[in-house]
Amino acid sequence: MAGPEGEEVFVVYYWDSLDALESFGTDSDHRRAKQRWAEWYDAYKVTVAEVVKAYGSGFGDDADPPASDSTVPFDG
Repeated sequence: MAGPEGEEVFVVYYWDSLDALESFGTDSDHRRAKQRWAEWYDAYKVTVAEVVKAYGSGFGDDADPPASDSTVPFDG
């Protein structure tokens, strides 16, 4: 997406299931906001993808740093 000043904006959302995503897409508040996208962005693109694997230490208050000797194997 491109913001009003031309900067690139990247936003990621996660849903528990495709049914939950579909429900969000038909929500009346979401549909009204979606009609106003041009007020906030010059353009947008939606990509729906399946997360195969996710790992890390979390963010903010949910952060849980791994022990200093732990490693996460990379399996490409």
